Amino acid sequence: MPGGEDISRWIEAVRRRLVLFALAETALRLTGAVAAAVTVVVILDYGFEFPRWLRAANGIGMLLLAVGWAWRVGWRRWCQIPRSDGLALWVERQRPDLRSRLISSVQLSRVGWEVAEARAFVDRMRVDAGEAARRISLPEVVPVGRVRLLAIRALQILMVLGVFLMLLGPTAWILLRRALLEEVSFPRRTQIRDVTGALVVGRGEDVTLQASVEGVVPKSGRLVVRHEGGRVQELSFDAESPGAPRFTRILGGVPASFRYRIRINDADSDEFAVEVLPRPVLTNLVLTQILPKYTGALPRRVVPGELSILRGSRLRVEGTAGQPLREARVRLSGIDRVIELGVGGDSMDRVVGEIPMDLATIGGFSVELTDRRGIPSRDPAVYALNVVEDKPPEVRIVVPSRREDLVTTHGTELISFEAKDDFGLGALRLRFEAASSTNGSPATIDLDMAGGADGVVRRRFDWRLVSLQPPLVEGAMVEFWIEAVDRNDVDGPGVGRSERYLLRVVTEAEKRADLLGRAGDAIGRLGDVAQGQERLNDSLGRLILARPAAP
Repeated sequence: MPGGEDISRWIEAVRRRLVLFALAETALRLTGAVAAAVTVVVILDYGFEFPRWLRAANGIGMLLLAVGWAWRVGWRRWCQIPRSDGLALWVERQRPDLRSRLISSVQLSRVGWEVAEARAFVDRMRVDAGEAARRISLPEVVPVGRVRLLAIRALQILMVLGVFLMLLGPTAWILLRRALLEEVSFPRRTQIRDVTGALVVGRGEDVTLQASVEGVVPKSGRLVVRHEGGRVQELSFDAESPGAPRFTRILGGVPASFRYRIRINDADSDEFAVEVLPRPVLTNLVLTQILPKYTGALPRRVVPGELSILRGSRLRVEGTAGQPLREARVRLSGIDRVIELGVGGDSMDRVVGEIPMDLATIGGFSVELTDRRGIPSRDPAVYALNVVEDKPPEVRIVVPSRREDLVTTHGTELISFEAKDDFGLGALRLRFEAASSTNGSPATIDLDMAGGADGVVRRRFDWRLVSLQPPLVEGAMVEFWIEAVDRNDVDGPGVGRSERYLLRVVTEAEKRADLLGRAGDAIGRLGDVAQGQERLNDSLGRLILARPAAP
């Protein structure tokens, strides 16, 4: 313990002990107050199931009261700690046996005594005070009993909170989380998890509402639906199978927005909104057929319905939707293909795109839309179409009129023919080969188009047989036909062929005999025509003059 010269140091040690105990008392009071506040909040929430804002208000209010009370008491204790002389007096009140020696030593030691006898007296007094303080321990001056009592009370409050939480069982942790303002469901025998939540759907769509259950699982629950007009409807909310923790209810073809909440056993979910929006619909549909370049035709407007589209064309689709769009696409029927359309316009409600008509199996198309909220169109109209092939050219030989004609080795065969194509011809050629040929490689003579690439080509060709190599010989048989090629560069070209005609090489005498025979036949036909005309005139005269028939 301090000697006389260290009396001030001993007093300072007393003051430090008082400060330490004041801080300990404040901390214990604060601990007990906070524990009591949490206990009250948990009990009130357990009894009345406060919403989050009320739990927050209740908890903040209780904590403010607890902290304010602890701070006030602690601050008062701090202010009650004496300073210097006052501390010496406080110690003497605790120990009356010091008989004012402590305060006298502190006060007189600050005076500068000039008289030796006075200074010696003061020193002797300080020594006596130091000797007296030597026999006093700090716990005797500042006992720990008050701090111990506060610690016991704080421990009792914590024990009460702990016992209450133990009695609550598994729900204790949830109540503590709710006391800390975490948004969790109130602890009940049945807990609702994984609710479908808020939805945005299209008008007329089926809505599937689901929820999972933990704890006690009943057979069914209730689905409470609150419509926009204020009408409240309760529907059954059944488990997917007996004893299953998953509950489901399908609302078919919802026409308007509503709010819903789920009640299963003693649990009640939050209320969620289902927003029902009109589905996007395509209006003012415009279709334009863009024909292949080889046709030389300009794009032309077509009407939705039974469309016939030339293969190789492109079908341009344009339209306007009833609301802003996020995406649009064309789904082709008959093949598994989806084509994205462009979305634009000031209101992002216009769609435009082109469909390649490159497969004959395409049987139609539909336009599928998705608006900005993710609502898709439903059951879009399917527009039927038929992808037609470009027909090959048609060729008909006019002259010779007979399928078999007689020629000489030095003769000339007159060939007159007609060729036509829907979109114009690309080439004409005469093909021929020996009638008995089996090599499959007929000879070719390219014919002049004579400016008739478009529409119908009619022309004559004098085939000089003497120019053929190898030269013709008597008795040979030559088969010929006309080929016409169109300008189809997409899936063609298309080739049209006339019927096959036969030339038989004969001698000049046989040719003259054939010509005479044909002339005689022609003269005979003319005589028949003349006789028929005469009989017709005679009949007409009798009808006009009403003359009797000649005997």
